[in-house]
Amino acid sequence: MFRQTFAFVREFVFGNNQTGLVVNAESGGVTVIGGEDPSLGGEVLTGQAGIYYGSATTASTYFFPSATVAAWDAYVATASPQPSSGSSMSSLS
Repeated sequence: MFRQTFAFVREFVFGNNQTGLVVNAESGGVTVIGGEDPSLGGEVLTGQAGIYYGSATTASTYFFPSATVAAWDAYVATASPQPSSGSSMSSLS
């Protein structure tokens, strides 16, 4: 954990690493420095069906309303990152 924290602080807090920065493109749209990977959209934002409460074992569970889950899934499907011109994941190498 220390190494990851040190790298984050060195690169992004005190450094000038702009990977992930969203900037206005000359075409009027936006682009992400370092690129976007649309294959991650379906996996990263999905969650579990409920929240489990308890210490060491599950004492109770709160399940999200089905309408809320359906609305979130519909939103995530439209909000997933799309490849933008001028950026690619290969620019991270």
